[in-house]
Amino acid sequence: MQGVPIIAFLAIALVMLLPLFAERWSHQSAIAGDLRAVFSTNIGRNGYIATFAGAVAGNVGIGSFLALYLFTQQSPILGFSIVGAYTLGLFFCALLSGRIHAAGAKVGAVGLVDLIAITHGFTRRRYIWLPVAIVFVLRSAVQLGALGFLTATFFGGHIALAIVGGALLIGFYLIVGGYRAAVQTDIMQAFVLVSGGIACVIGLPNLDAEPSFFFEFGAYKPVLLVGIWLFLPFSAVLAIDNWQRITLSKTPDAAKKSYLGATVVCGGLFTLMALAGYWSASEASMYETFLQLVPSGWEWIVAAMFVACIMSSIDTFIMPLVSAVREKPSLKTMRLTIAALISATALVAIFFSDTLETIIAAFNSLTVFLPAAFGALFFKSPSAKAAIWSVNGGLLVAVAMTFVDQNAASLVGFLTAAVLYAAIVRLSPNAAR
Repeated sequence: MQGVPIIAFLAIALVMLLPLFAERWSHQSAIAGDLRAVFSTNIGRNGYIATFAGAVAGNVGIGSFLALYLFTQQSPILGFSIVGAYTLGLFFCALLSGRIHAAGAKVGAVGLVDLIAITHGFTRRRYIWLPVAIVFVLRSAVQLGALGFLTATFFGGHIALAIVGGALLIGFYLIVGGYRAAVQTDIMQAFVLVSGGIACVIGLPNLDAEPSFFFEFGAYKPVLLVGIWLFLPFSAVLAIDNWQRITLSKTPDAAKKSYLGATVVCGGLFTLMALAGYWSASEASMYETFLQLVPSGWEWIVAAMFVACIMSSIDTFIMPLVSAVREKPSLKTMRLTIAALISATALVAIFFSDTLETIIAAFNSLTVFLPAAFGALFFKSPSAKAAIWSVNGGLLVAVAMTFVDQNAASLVGFLTAAVLYAAIVRLSPNAAR
């Protein structure tokens, strides 16, 4: 961020500090009500605007920016396939919103972990909570690492110190305000993202580098393309923030309309990211490329846009894990869980610096939740043992395969999870639930 004017710092401070003021107001207004419910679910305030803004801000993270920009630079066919597949996933969220909302309301589940645990009859939900937490800590670490990179200048160039500073800030407003603080700030963050995206679109003609051959795979293999189209659409549905946002929406119709709108808006932003990578010079960094897209003197909006997408992703990943750590957790338990998850995220962000590899690892791991989620939605009496072995066995295989052949890791991990789930259900249909 060297050479960026002081207004960039002010834009970053604005996006980071607004959550504190919004949370303070919401906390005071909630004292007369059920503070635990407000803290964990933002009860009563998840209408169309909040759900739509959350769907936009929560699905446009810095991981999306980096993955689309870097993949499209190295392999245009993979980058643009990610755009299409994830946008299709948001459309799937809209199509499935009615079933997801009804399934959650039926058993009193507010998120994916809750629904799998309750429908499968878990007595110890840590067997499903822990693997889900591992995957989403990985995804959050990508966001936090990028925040550290963007703000390192203000910490004397020390990225690790910047990561710790970002973690402390996010952890603070989540510990004080919980899910309500995360939801209320999504509205401002979504506005910043869309405004910044419009400003960047205007400058796309400024990029005139010779693009790579469209069907170039670079260091990757065609099997990764198969995995993208088979599983990435479902990764949007399986994202714990999307699932919780749908179940907590006031009505199924509000959730459906929100995700239909988010499909259009996010699809446009994803396309912008991919085109920026496709037309950028191979030696240019993502941040440098986006600075070229905006008029002179507008560099601050790029900084604000990046910080907004980073923070909106981290807080909406963390809070669904917090509310699902145990059945009806106390405020103290939720706050301690926030502190533990933010600390783990910071450590992963500091010690695992290969961002693209971390994104791939998180993507590969997410597919293993599909069989258990499918069982929770469509089976009448799913087996607890099937879910435990499917999720944990699939996750171990997917992570191991990432080190062996990351191109096939998502496919092998999913097949392992699916085979384990189907085999245990078939062999022990009356297993303890």
